[in-house]
Amino acid sequence: MRQVGIDSGYRRHGDFTHAEHCHFRDTRSRDGDNPSAYHECEEIMTGPSYTTAFSVDQSPQEAFEAITNPQGWWSAEIEGNAEKVGDEFRYHYEDLHRCTIRVTESVPGEKVAWHVVDNYFSFVKDSSEWVDTTMTFDISEEDGKTKIIFTHHGLVPEFECYNACQEGWDNYINGSLKNLVAKGQGVPNATGKAQTSAEMELGSASR
Repeated sequence: MRQVGIDSGYRRHGDFTHAEHCHFRDTRSRDGDNPSAYHECEEIMTGPSYTTAFSVDQSPQEAFEAITNPQGWWSAEIEGNAEKVGDEFRYHYEDLHRCTIRVTESVPGEKVAWHVVDNYFSFVKDSSEWVDTTMTFDISEEDGKTKIIFTHHGLVPEFECYNACQEGWDNYINGSLKNLVAKGQGVPNATGKAQTSAEMELGSASR
């Protein structure tokens, strides 16, 4: 059954030439008496969002089941669920990175979308760089194979974390997730088990 969640505020894959960097903050009204919430959106002109793709012999449903099991390909220490709209899970790698992600779209065999609710990086000035960005997994059949297109909408080269994040997604999407779909075994990280050079170097520097 098709499950579609809230609009993340980001354009769909293929429409991106910039990110709309939005934050929800608490502030006070002009008279200073009453607190009120407002939505502040600052449009930042940027390059294209990170995207990558791979193809496998397995079915779209098998790809979907692997994607919705991030403990099997991203981090063995993820807490929470990622199967249906409204599910939330918490990712962390040592003291370098932690985030909370909500499932906003879940269509078996077709698409998965995640929205970053909260984020912390220890190694960049703006530790919240991922907040309000969205990750999509578009699943389709092409030339007798299953194709998965992953896009992290809003993760752009202007972000200080970009190089480390690009290396991370290259590894976890094209390596670990692909292996989980194709071979039934991914290679997620865990405390003391770095899977990228950035995790190794930044982890060593923080100790």
